[in-house]
Amino acid sequence: MTAREKNQLSVNPKQSKLRKLAQAEDNYEYLKTLPTAELIKQLTKKNQEYVTNLRRILINEGKGEIDNEQAELIIEPLLAKIIAAQSKGETAKQLFGLPPTQLAPMLLSPDEDANPTGKWQYFTITSLAFLAMFSLLAGIYELTENGNLSQAKQIGWLTIAVLAPLMGYLATRYQELTKAKIKQSHLFLWSVMNLVMAGVIIWLLQSPAMQIVNIYLPASVYLVIAIVAVALLILLMRRFKIDHIFFADRKVKNS
Repeated sequence: MTAREKNQLSVNPKQSKLRKLAQAEDNYEYLKTLPTAELIKQLTKKNQEYVTNLRRILINEGKGEIDNEQAELIIEPLLAKIIAAQSKGETAKQLFGLPPTQLAPMLLSPDEDANPTGKWQYFTITSLAFLAMFSLLAGIYELTENGNLSQAKQIGWLTIAVLAPLMGYLATRYQELTKAKIKQSHLFLWSVMNLVMAGVIIWLLQSPAMQIVNIYLPASVYLVIAIVAVALLILLMRRFKIDHIFFADRKVKNS
């Protein structure tokens, strides 16, 4: 942007937003001229950790073809973007929307979609997590009551079978809305509405009319389901290289 264009923007106070955008653009262009070592010094502690993990994963994923120097060359174009984003209070994880374990394969194969079904992968993972949690709770609940539960208080298999994928979908959708950076008030309202909906579904499934179909299973069966779900959860998290489920800022696992 030329000096004349900047002066024209400064004349009109209503264009303060445009002035800020121009300044941010100039700052970004300046950052791109700095050496890598200087850029790394400007990173916050959290972003330094992100870049360190990304470098390590690039080397590991390169399988001997990527050394430390080549990893630095891959990361170098990202540093100015990260610093520009952190000045707005945004972390590298928020900027790219991915942990280093998922960003690294995309950087190594830019022409390929490194995570084509990321949404469905996350849905599967979270659904299994809720299945394991609900089944475990149902099994422990029945064990502690020593089989003395009335039919109205028993947790039927259909309740768990419906709630697990429903909560998996809601968790996946919540993650998408968070990345879209919608207003917190709207996100809170959406969450409350869906919790009410889940409560209504539970009430309907536990109603006397559904007890013929929604029968309860022995505690041992629920516990076996929980164990199988946890085993599948661990297997798929390793397979999809997902290092967290519900907490986006969780630290990356060491390889």
